Amino acid sequence: MEKIALVTILLLVPALLIFLERKVKLIQFFGSIGFCYFTGFILSFLKLELFQDQLVKDLTEVFLIFSLPLLLVNTNLKILFKSTPEILKAFGISVITVITAVTIMTYTLHDKIANIEQVAASVTALFTGGTVNLSSLVMALGIEENLFIVINTCDFLVGAIYLFLIINLCQIKKTAPTEKEQISYEAYYGKKTLSFLGYTLVLNGLVLGTSYFLFKSLNGTFIILSLTVLSIVACNLIDFKEVPKGEKLGEYFLMLFCLFIALQFDFNKIASIGPIIIVYFVSVLAINNIIYTLFTRLFKIQFAQALIAHMASIFGPPFVILACTNMNRNDLMAPGIAVGILGIVIGTFLGISIHGILS
Repeated sequence: MEKIALVTILLLVPALLIFLERKVKLIQFFGSIGFCYFTGFILSFLKLELFQDQLVKDLTEVFLIFSLPLLLVNTNLKILFKSTPEILKAFGISVITVITAVTIMTYTLHDKIANIEQVAASVTALFTGGTVNLSSLVMALGIEENLFIVINTCDFLVGAIYLFLIINLCQIKKTAPTEKEQISYEAYYGKKTLSFLGYTLVLNGLVLGTSYFLFKSLNGTFIILSLTVLSIVACNLIDFKEVPKGEKLGEYFLMLFCLFIALQFDFNKIASIGPIIIVYFVSVLAINNIIYTLFTRLFKIQFAQALIAHMASIFGPPFVILACTNMNRNDLMAPGIAVGILGIVIGTFLGISIHGILS
């Protein structure tokens, strides 16, 4: 009962932040989505048992997949096809810069880290498609369980801090909303909001049911890809009324996703990770960012497209949704998710290749 009560309170946190956003400058600076992540990060220091409970992890995934169809409800196919080539180019640059950064740090610290070829392979796979690729490498390369836990924990902790910085960068670079999009917090509820909730329930039901039928389980990659395609098709076939209400409801679910994923942060776990691994991890990220920024400017890739491709590479498809929403660039969401899925496809292969070359 106590667990249900606490979860219910957490579900209302975004509503409170939306209400306060118009009055509190600090929330305006971070944005309601960024401040939700920040709130979850602060609350994580309470170290409540619930925050590491499977329920919180499950709800985190539910909020994400519920948000996706709603955030894509206004997708324009012409803009989609126009944006894809530039994001694909930026993603290609990202893959090259990740491999370059990993190579530099591997040769720099090769005598200080045991099994460094496995660490290099893991980081390469992680930074070209997200955490999904790391799990695949465990089986492919026989990575020891302890090393997997260290890398996975380091990814989560360093990634959490880096994600917070990216969210605020997105907020700074946010495209100004149109007059139509400037709706008050009252837009989050009403009859139309309920109809959009029904819409996302139907699409998710279809995709989740199909996933279980085909794979006898809930396959994350299949779910994200199918939801994206189905949502784009649906929004171009259905004449939605009051689209901003649908998008605002999607943002609410995304705020819950940010809150719940940040609640799982455990700062104490840093003590259990060798400092040299953290140095390796952070250095690869820093070198990659420097080279990536230089090359995207050299090839004259716009900031928004470059950032979305970067998010797709480093964090994977789910976090593309977060970046696009926080920049008010939902038109880049579908191509961003597409290159993120491409990263999942090639990331494991790249990790295995790096391992073979370094071995």
